[in-house]
Amino acid sequence: MKKPYPIIIFTLIVIAIIVVLKLQKVAVETPKIDYTKLIKIHTEQAKIRNTNALESFELEINRVITSHKPHLMIAADKAAKKAAEFESSLTLVSYLAWDKINNTSKAEEHLNLTINPIIKPAVDMLSSNINTAIDIFQSDLRHSTLLLAKDLDGLDLPEKSQLIQVEIQNISQAEFEQSLSNLGFNVAGIGVAFSYNAVSLPRIDKLIRKKAKSIALRLFGRQVIKIAASAAIAIADGPLPIGDILAIIGFGWTVYDIYQSKKEFEAELRTSISNLLMQANSNIRKKAVNYADFVLKKHQDFQHNIGAKTVQNLSK
Repeated sequence: MKKPYPIIIFTLIVIAIIVVLKLQKVAVETPKIDYTKLIKIHTEQAKIRNTNALESFELEINRVITSHKPHLMIAADKAAKKAAEFESSLTLVSYLAWDKINNTSKAEEHLNLTINPIIKPAVDMLSSNINTAIDIFQSDLRHSTLLLAKDLDGLDLPEKSQLIQVEIQNISQAEFEQSLSNLGFNVAGIGVAFSYNAVSLPRIDKLIRKKAKSIALRLFGRQVIKIAASAAIAIADGPLPIGDILAIIGFGWTVYDIYQSKKEFEAELRTSISNLLMQANSNIRKKAVNYADFVLKKHQDFQHNIGAKTVQNLSK
């Protein structure tokens, strides 16, 4: 009868191997996270948000520009009528003569006081709506950039992202930069270099005044020369009364002449003011779009930089 030693020995060896395997610490390889891929996903999402913000901005700008054209045309019509009123026209003629003698700019001051109060409200409203569209666009970009920064900051520890408390909606530039700094990102590259102002109203006023003065000198030139050559204005210390102006001009300038000149002055002035306001309207759009491109590039560059910096930090 064979002894069972070989079977027993084999069994013991198997048991020993099992025990050793159980006791042995098996190193478990942790799956390697592809941070570069994750960062690319987040930056692409930011790009999509940026594009959507720009498209919304351009739609709003076009809507504002189009909706304000009728208001600007109405303002141009009212301003031309006011400047061409009988008393206003005669005062303008007197001031043109006064400026000719004294080398002053009383005529332009008169035109400014007559035209600007009518033009300014329409231009201010346009400027306000453009500036509002710019503010919304910048807010959307701050939201996009800050959301990307929050996502990148939590990549090394997923649960960390849930603990990061950052106010994202309707955040000011100062709060935005502070939030980025709190997340550990250098904010030196994201500050906007200059503030945006849609309309330079003094420049538009100046163009209108000079154009109106040019038209008046051409239409009322003969009367201006008569007044400038008179003894009355030579000794006067201010604008002449309406009666004196008419007396100097003489009966040669009839009521019909006054009416015709006034009518022509109003028509030309209306056309000039309308053209200048439409030109300003177009320039405002270009200026707003150029500024939006500038701000967008600042955010895109910053988003790229924090993505590259995150890759570098997580690769250490």
